Amino acid sequence: MIANIIVDVNNKNVDQTFSYLIPKNLETFIKIGSRVKVSFGPRLISGIVISITNSTNYEGNLKEIIELVDLEPLLLPFQIELALKMKELFYTKTVENLNLMIPQALRLDYKKEYRINDLSKLSLEFKDYLKGKLTFIYNETYTKFNKEISENILNGNLTLNVNFKQRGKIKEEVYLKYNKDVKTRGKALELLDYLKEINKEIPLKLILENGYSTSSVNTLVSKEAIIKIYKEVKRDLQNINIEVSKNELNQDQQKVVNSVDLNKYNTYLLNGVTASGKTLVYLKLIEKCLKLGKTSILLVPEISLTPQLYNILVNYFNNQVIMIHSGLSMGEKYDEWRKVKEKKAKVIVGARSAIFMPTEDLGIIIIDEEHTKAYIQENSPYYDVKEVAQTLAKMNDIPLLLASATPLVADYYKALNNEYKLLKLDKRATNLPLPKIEIVDLRKELKDGNKSIFSRYLQELINDRLNKHEQVLLFLNRRGFSTSVMCRNCGEIIKCPNCDLPLTYHKYNDSLKCHQCNYEMDNVKICPKCHSNKIRYVGLGTEKIEQEIKALFKDARLLRMDSDVMTKKNSYNEAYLKIVNHECDIIIGTEIVTKGFDFKELTLVGILNADMAFFYPSYDASEVAFTLLEQTSGRAGRFKEGLVVMQSYNPLNKALKASLNHDYVSFYEDEINKRKLMKNPPFYNIIKVSFKSLNKFKAYNKALELKTVLNGDYIVLGPTEDLYFKVNNYYNYNLFIKLKDTYNILELRKFYEEYNDKEVEMKIGRG
Repeated sequence: MIANIIVDVNNKNVDQTFSYLIPKNLETFIKIGSRVKVSFGPRLISGIVISITNSTNYEGNLKEIIELVDLEPLLLPFQIELALKMKELFYTKTVENLNLMIPQALRLDYKKEYRINDLSKLSLEFKDYLKGKLTFIYNETYTKFNKEISENILNGNLTLNVNFKQRGKIKEEVYLKYNKDVKTRGKALELLDYLKEINKEIPLKLILENGYSTSSVNTLVSKEAIIKIYKEVKRDLQNINIEVSKNELNQDQQKVVNSVDLNKYNTYLLNGVTASGKTLVYLKLIEKCLKLGKTSILLVPEISLTPQLYNILVNYFNNQVIMIHSGLSMGEKYDEWRKVKEKKAKVIVGARSAIFMPTEDLGIIIIDEEHTKAYIQENSPYYDVKEVAQTLAKMNDIPLLLASATPLVADYYKALNNEYKLLKLDKRATNLPLPKIEIVDLRKELKDGNKSIFSRYLQELINDRLNKHEQVLLFLNRRGFSTSVMCRNCGEIIKCPNCDLPLTYHKYNDSLKCHQCNYEMDNVKICPKCHSNKIRYVGLGTEKIEQEIKALFKDARLLRMDSDVMTKKNSYNEAYLKIVNHECDIIIGTEIVTKGFDFKELTLVGILNADMAFFYPSYDASEVAFTLLEQTSGRAGRFKEGLVVMQSYNPLNKALKASLNHDYVSFYEDEINKRKLMKNPPFYNIIKVSFKSLNKFKAYNKALELKTVLNGDYIVLGPTEDLYFKVNNYYNYNLFIKLKDTYNILELRKFYEEYNDKEVEMKIGRG
């Protein structure tokens, strides 16, 4: 029998299957999805078996598989099928896609150990470096000897042995138990008598805490007087006891639940206003799936939302729930993955990576806040979770439910044109009205002498809510204290040396940070160019808002929520509890506070600069802005009457006026007409082809070369500098290709090999 294997090498030149003979003694054990050890060129590496056949087109002599790494297949057949489909959808490498489905704890680290057969055959410099050792483990310090190492491997003087080590393991705790009497004395005898008298398993750490030494334990273990027992310790995730109402669905919610057919594939779009009770709809659909013995996946866009939803689900479905997101430790993710693999959990909630769980009996996929760009993985490997979910749903013949108060314009268009099934929740579940929105013209405030970021009206409202013991949310989608630092004498702006972007000032540690590459330096007091001390802090972020609120409302309890302060493992849980328990009066936050949160006492939302949302340099800038404003507004008045104040220098903006009345439909109609005129999605597909290089001219010329080839067959825009033109010393140019026929998207792959080289990296994604 022959196994076709994808080897664990992330290189486009080996992105194909390689055939190996399955040894007779492993034929019953090796299956599709098994991880094996194979010889690949001069080294040993692991690989995943993706198919098993009886014949091959390879004309040479096949090597045998050396070893089976895991007793059971690591991946399920549907995961391999999904990885291959993703390769076609997103121009990724198969091994990258397979690794998305393998927990980090199960990934293998390779250790190259070389044995020298004859030291006299090595150069004097290499011998001196080795200091007489006959073996060495290869690392980056040996780079200068690469040529000599290769030559000695070829002539047989160096033998390579590759050791595999799994990164993580099952967490275990050691227990001790009495076994038999032996001759001993002192503390060892005292310990033996104690364990004999107790006559049950005692944790080793408890024994050590009670004054017994490791040497006493080891002495008794070596004499078999006591035995060690290893027990698995579950890394349970923190759970908050949130009351979950098991209320019956209202008429509109029931209609939505009844409309979703769990027995066949369909994509449904649920357009439900904020606080319309979408979460209860999810719970009822998941409940129906559980009764059918099937698993459900519920995706949320932000880590900040997972604790809240996880706790709601745990309190509703008990121990059938697991949570997956990047904020968990490697061990926690491994434990959660195993619960799904062993079919001990049937409800999966999480961010992007939750879609890759090993679910054999999938019943429904739900994507909450489907409008957000957080569902797109920009780093390698690129993928769009919604497309992955749609592929999975088709493979399993199950429904996919997309839900949002502000669906993507392209998705709403598909729903109106019967590609998706449109479902509606037009009223809040509490029967309260959507919050009233008022726009404050900051131009008038400035004319009247108010230079503060807070209009006088907003200050009055904040004071009123504090007197009523209600909560306030202040939104500004920019962290830090000041957005840039400038010299007033010569105009020099302090920039990141790697990214050529202004550094953001953070007052809490008096530092300047780059929010792209994380470069950090001490704050400057003297201009590096003209040596003046006239340094000025320009712009503002959440940290400065916090300082100004402290000065204006001295007795108010503040909570800031942005990625600078939400750094600890349980930061989101702790912040959520503070708000729910009313341990804070004013919440100051960035985009992480705008989605999904449900706070009873929050009655006022202040959007401090509504115009910032419109600065997004893309065809969908108005959509991004409208969505952000509407979602932020939706945090107000979910249980009491709410008010939203939007501060703007451009109050006549169309999208701003649409959000004033929570009028998604009029916004959609205006936006879809513009899209049709400009040949933008959903009428055309936009492919973004990125070129990245340390040499900006080479990146630009490669982009221009491809544009010349494509012009005439496609609408090609660019080359244009990326929004973040220089990042980590790499220059970035983009081409935007507009296509009507989705088939042609796949045709672009043929250019990938030609335009991607060592000096210029080309990446194909969605625009």
